[in-house]
Amino acid sequence: MASTVSSAVIMPGRLPSQRGGGRRFWRRWWKWLTALVFVLGAIVAAALVGRPLYHAWERREALAMVAQARHHLDAERWEEASKLLGEAYQKSPDQEEVLRALMELIRRTSPSAERQLFFLRQLSAGGHSTTEDQVRMAESHLALRQPDEARQLLEKMSPADKEGRYGLELRSLLARADGRQAEALALLRSSWEKAPEDPECRLRLATLDLRNPFKEVQERAEDQVWAVARGKDRAALLAMELLSGQAGVAIPLTPAEADELWKLVRDHPFASPRRELAVLGAYVKARPEKRDVMIEEEATRLEGRPLEDRMDFLRWLATSGDHERFLKLVPRDKALLMRELFPLYVEALAGSGRWQDLKDTMNRSAIMPLNAAEKALLQARLARGLGEPVETVKGYFREACRHAGAMRDYRGLLRAAAFSEDAGFADVALEAYRSAAASSKDPAVMERLLQLQQQRGQGAEAILATVEDLLKAQPNSRDQQAARFYLKLLLGREMEVCGFESRQSEAEGLLTPNAAAFVGAFSAYRELDLSKVRSLTAKVDAEALPTGQRAVLAGLLADCGEAARAFAIAEKISPVLLMQEEAAFLRKAL
Repeated sequence: MASTVSSAVIMPGRLPSQRGGGRRFWRRWWKWLTALVFVLGAIVAAALVGRPLYHAWERREALAMVAQARHHLDAERWEEASKLLGEAYQKSPDQEEVLRALMELIRRTSPSAERQLFFLRQLSAGGHSTTEDQVRMAESHLALRQPDEARQLLEKMSPADKEGRYGLELRSLLARADGRQAEALALLRSSWEKAPEDPECRLRLATLDLRNPFKEVQERAEDQVWAVARGKDRAALLAMELLSGQAGVAIPLTPAEADELWKLVRDHPFASPRRELAVLGAYVKARPEKRDVMIEEEATRLEGRPLEDRMDFLRWLATSGDHERFLKLVPRDKALLMRELFPLYVEALAGSGRWQDLKDTMNRSAIMPLNAAEKALLQARLARGLGEPVETVKGYFREACRHAGAMRDYRGLLRAAAFSEDAGFADVALEAYRSAAASSKDPAVMERLLQLQQQRGQGAEAILATVEDLLKAQPNSRDQQAARFYLKLLLGREMEVCGFESRQSEAEGLLTPNAAAFVGAFSAYRELDLSKVRSLTAKVDAEALPTGQRAVLAGLLADCGEAARAFAIAEKISPVLLMQEEAAFLRKAL
């Protein structure tokens, strides 16, 4: 049978079954193409949207870490805070909150001008810099001996900012850098007075007023310190530190005040063990009858804990001189294995006079985590305790001072000087104090050096150099101003200007009337004006003068014909206590 399908239908194309397969083929390819476009679109969308979302998530994570780190900072748990902030910085290195928390950690643990400046520049680059940041930046530049950069920051401030709190502080920093100490102090006070609502500013003002000579001002300042201490913030902890005598200002506590201070520190939410122990030290000074009970309570509270957890308490015992209790709590085997504990342990042995135990411990220790200066000083004390020859002991002390000086170890120099002086080696101590004073310019060290120089009969040249250094650190010191004029006149230097400068210093309140009268009389003596010498010496209270100046006053009176008064002053003075130049004046009166 012939086909019923027309040839015209069959010939131009494929068979019907072939045409259906083609449609299915293109349909499958269309689906795959659509899916591919969708996937590519998703990838592009993820690239455009997902990356910002991921960064936003990292920023939230960093903020959460900063919040945790700030709790650790408040509680002075530095290691935990440092770890969290390091991770936060890795996640979000340009985030303002992270950078500010890092700067606070640096400022409170290991201040570094370079590191602070690095983070401050990051803040500035991100547009987050404030006026306070500009002050901190200037502070860093000055610490790095870059005064021009610090001045440029002040020049960029608006006139209103220059008269504001932080502008005044920046001007104070620059004035101090230029040596204008009185102006710097006045500007700093004005800066703090601009923020009466800030408890830290109120505390700083009170600290200045505690040094005021007027009792009424001191009492108001103490009331202000107590008001700040009753808070629950960081300023309260600083005030407690001040009240406990840890900030260089002595505020005697009554027993009732000691009770309140102890309660305040125990109730403070962020008081660290170190803070509590500092207050405990002040508490037992005000209440000595409770010392043993309080220390025993603290030891019982910590009983059973690992030595690592008791380190703050053990360190406090060691530094407060409670050596026997420390040794009772620390087994020697443990001390030999712990680098942090070993120096405290050997110091406790030395402090309690257990010289043979100390020798055995030093021989047994495989660690000896002491530097060369500390080893030599410990060896010197041990040799002295065991009764070794004096020259051997002195040699160890010299070695300790030499090592400390070579390492520029300021604290090591002071320790070596103090122990050398205690052992009777004043010449060794004098050299150590001189090195320490040169490296630090610490007024307390220079004053001790000055005392030793005077006791050892050092020449006026050396003593004048020390006084000049002291005045750089304490330009408003009345005693050192008077000593400078006196020593220059004693050496015959700048005689023509000493009288004028002393009158100017008296007008500025930098010389007492008695010191001004004496310096004026000495200056007139150098100018051969004996009538003026007589009128001024009549105003001088000899008993208020140091020994050397009294000897000179006796000589002045003798040359003016007042032999009786001159002899009455001179007979009470031992020539051994005088410098060569002073002794020459004393001989005039005898």
